[in-house]
Amino acid sequence: MGLPIIIRYVYSNPYHCVEEMADKVKRTGVLEVCVDFNNPSLLTPSNNLFFRAIHNSHHLLLNAPFDWEGDIKAVRHFCSLTKNRIFHRILFSEIILQAAASCVLGGHLPDEHKLVLSLPE
Repeated sequence: MGLPIIIRYVYSNPYHCVEEMADKVKRTGVLEVCVDFNNPSLLTPSNNLFFRAIHNSHHLLLNAPFDWEGDIKAVRHFCSLTKNRIFHRILFSEIILQAAASCVLGGHLPDEHKLVLSLPE
């Protein structure tokens, strides 16, 4: 799979697993990113969609599943690309805490999204 990958924003979750995403991207050269529930508290909606595209590409590059462990793997990779501590804290809130909320809520996300900045290390 080569670069560049074309990003296409779509309604509804386009993939059920990372293997499906990898197969479709390999065949089409297009990474589809879901626009549903795009009401971020920190980023603009367009920046949030760009962030989702980057996050999804990390799942793809790392073959990280769409679960708790896969999100942790993707966040660790993302954090390895920057030393910015505030960015690390935002990633923790936006991805890890969202995944934790989804686990606690039986696979669903809360209706209202909140940014939670952890204490600095």
